[in-house]
Amino acid sequence: MHYPYYKENADHIVDLLGKSSLAAFVLSFVLGLCLAFYFIRRGKAQRANQFIRGSRIDTKENVIQQILEKKENSDITIDGFPLKANSEVQHLLVHGTVGTGKSQLIMKIMDALRKRGDRVIVYDKGCAFIPHYLIQIRMSF
Repeated sequence: MHYPYYKENADHIVDLLGKSSLAAFVLSFVLGLCLAFYFIRRGKAQRANQFIRGSRIDTKENVIQQILEKKENSDITIDGFPLKANSEVQHLLVHGTVGTGKSQLIMKIMDALRKRGDRVIVYDKGCAFIPHYLIQIRMSF
């Protein structure tokens, strides 16, 4: 390499290679940061709670508001919570351990049904409701 032309071209190519690699590094770093922020934002959006279908848990106030807005409330209320209209004629599951108020809840519903004038058939295996709700009819012959 005694000719200056070849040496200048070689130096120029090495210089261009260095600048190109630096530009490629900066560009790939910036692009990588942009992709990272994009996927982080997208992941947070996917991780957020999104209701699709089925049952969901909500506060008492929101449930009452939804029932009243849709005008689905019954005239039977239990401690300020309205039942859905005509749900008292469907099956009702009352579940809880000893002393949680299952019988008290059933008695409140039965009081409201009696006040409304409805007839109720109760299978009371433990005879817990008989003293409160049995109407004695004296038959004279």
